[in-house]
Amino acid sequence: MNVSEGSGRIQHDDLTPAIRPRWAVVGADGSLVRDRGATASARTVAGDYEVFFNRDVSECDFVATLGNPGAGNPDPGFIVVAARVGQPNGVFVATSNTAGASTDRSFHLQSGVLIRAEGTAG
Repeated sequence: MNVSEGSGRIQHDDLTPAIRPRWAVVGADGSLVRDRGATASARTVAGDYEVFFNRDVSECDFVATLGNPGAGNPDPGFIVVAARVGQPNGVFVATSNTAGASTDRSFHLQSGVLIRAEGTAG
């Protein structure tokens, strides 16, 4: 990683491809609609999904939101994310309706990269 000279900010081009954020748009059926760095996604049971990336994301942050694969607003609901136990390249995602019942929902997931203070990615 190189920080753009003079700006003091990290720009997209400063990040090597290996540490750029990974993301996935996943359909309610578990299909991988589009992505950067995702290798697979699947619905495991109603409202539960797993998404796999092309690198270890176990020390990364995860951000997810309910979202349609195309245009339009999704129905309201809830989403939670966590590292996939025993799968360093995987992320667990659970979706539910506003009553808290597990419900199949499409979503957008991003796995960020951890930049350590000394400037190395982890």
